[in-house]
Amino acid sequence: MNNNEPSPGKTYFANYSRRIQAALLDGIILVIFFVGLIVLASNVELSQWMKISLFMLVGLLFEPLLVSMTGASLGHHYKGLRVEKDGDGRNLNIFEALFRFLIKSVLGTFSLVFFLITKRHKALHDMVVNSVVVMNKVSIKKGFKGTSERVIEESGFKNASKLRRGMMICLYTFLLLILTGLLSYSLTSMDCFNYNRCSALDNGIESLIGLVFTGLFLIIVYYGWHSRLLGCRRTKIENEHT
Repeated sequence: MNNNEPSPGKTYFANYSRRIQAALLDGIILVIFFVGLIVLASNVELSQWMKISLFMLVGLLFEPLLVSMTGASLGHHYKGLRVEKDGDGRNLNIFEALFRFLIKSVLGTFSLVFFLITKRHKALHDMVVNSVVVMNKVSIKKGFKGTSERVIEESGFKNASKLRRGMMICLYTFLLLILTGLLSYSLTSMDCFNYNRCSALDNGIESLIGLVFTGLFLIIVYYGWHSRLLGCRRTKIENEHT
């Protein structure tokens, strides 16, 4: 078989860039929907609670309804992706799709970080409802193979338990929060810290600290999940036949 052709029956997972692009596209479409609703609401006599209910309904059901009915949001469809139940490939039901969407909306980038360390490239919102994002049949036929299942365990080594790795990631993240909090307190002005009256310099410092926190957090998650942090280091498997 040609190496450029997909293997029959093999699952190809969506790569990180395609998932980000699909999410951005969904966000743009949702904003357009909301702008249309604002125009509509301003020209139609509706009570305040009806306007709020309408916005909430569109926001909550825009992606979940499409995912449960068609297996993908509009962004997913455009990027050749499909959201399905891990194991049997069926569509998520409306409650699973809604729960998945709510977790993704609340956690944002934090949820997607887990894509980089999980075996089947799952974000945290995928792990909660046991979903997986794969390349759909059309994109595979076009030659877009996506990415294969990740090998977590390395030959000759045994990782710490998932519970221990998770606990160490949480501990290191907690310490990082304290460190960045102290850094923010020491570098920003008292008016900004206490009264939220921040200068341009204060805002620049806060943005820089935020970037540093995000970068270090990603490092903690990656190295923690791969048993590279102190407290959850991997152990070498001794060869019993030597």
